[in-house]
Amino acid sequence: MKKKLALILAAAMAMTAMSVNAAAEEAASEATESYPEVNVVISGSALESDQPAVIINDRTMVPIRAIGEALGVDFEWDGETKTVTFSQGSVSAALVIGETTLTVTAAGVSAEVELDSPAVIVNERTLVPVRFISENFGAEVDWDSDTKTVTITPAAEEEAVEEEVVEEAEEIDADALAEAKDLMDKAEACQDFLYDYITEMTEDQEADYDDYNDSLKTMAEVLEGEYTNEDVQDVILVATAAILDYTDLAIELGVYDDLAAAVDIEAISLDIEVEDDDVTAEDDEDLDTEDVEFTVEEVEAVYDLVAEHSSLLAAVDMSDTQQEVYDELSASLEEIKDSMDSLETQDEMGDALDTLNDINNSLADLAEELDIEF
Repeated sequence: MKKKLALILAAAMAMTAMSVNAAAEEAASEATESYPEVNVVISGSALESDQPAVIINDRTMVPIRAIGEALGVDFEWDGETKTVTFSQGSVSAALVIGETTLTVTAAGVSAEVELDSPAVIVNERTLVPVRFISENFGAEVDWDSDTKTVTITPAAEEEAVEEEVVEEAEEIDADALAEAKDLMDKAEACQDFLYDYITEMTEDQEADYDDYNDSLKTMAEVLEGEYTNEDVQDVILVATAAILDYTDLAIELGVYDDLAAAVDIEAISLDIEVEDDDVTAEDDEDLDTEDVEFTVEEVEAVYDLVAEHSSLLAAVDMSDTQQEVYDELSASLEEIKDSMDSLETQDEMGDALDTLNDINNSLADLAEELDIEF
């Protein structure tokens, strides 16, 4: 991507500030003496200038106008103050001949950067360090000591390759993204539906409801910004878990039928066992739910998330009772792990996801007791 001068200040500041010796001071004045010449190649073509690039105090110095035209940088010269100002876009910098301090202004903020070699005048031409100018304006510089050649690749040529690679790497799976957004819509619809019953919730139910809402908010923020395919998969998993949690809460409140009528949750498979006479495991067909195409990979992804939460509690000091609860949850999690390779049917995968959801909720309760946040 095109580099901004302001982003390179840290690198420039890291250069070791060297004292300007007497030879550099002499070079800063108008001179006609000769210096070792070097070749400069930009974009495959030799740099053309009536004053060639030269080596002064082990630094390659190039005529500022020629390098500016080649890199697309604008330059202005103030003969009275012997100050050269160069700019590109909203970034500008001012350099006084013979001094090693460069004043850089970006977005209205100015800063001083120490150079390891001052700008000089040679044969009535202003010369500047090629590496500093080219690198700070987004070009790559290579040096061939055998041929005494500096090769400069402007940023525009690097961008074409970089953007192609980035574009290919960040191509989002359209189907997965559509699924993630659909699940988020359904989860948020469940959230809105249950809000009308918040006064009927117990304190624990309301706390769980708030936790589910926070998870959805986090995923919504993910989709609002820049995201990767991995982020999209996280949204799918969290939104699915939220729908399951909201559904469990609706069952506890005795309003599942109303929720199912108000929200299309057919994409979520539920193995429901409740005491409510109106909703039983035998009445599955009346719940308007259908099997979703669960995969072992999805179960493994949820397992990894729950296992990560479990690991956060592993080294925490607990009471005997808390440790007993944690050990039971860990054992259940291990059973899920052991059964992963034998999961074949949708019912088995659905049961595994429900169990993982229960384990994760219990771990969250334990973490809250221990004042730990996942």
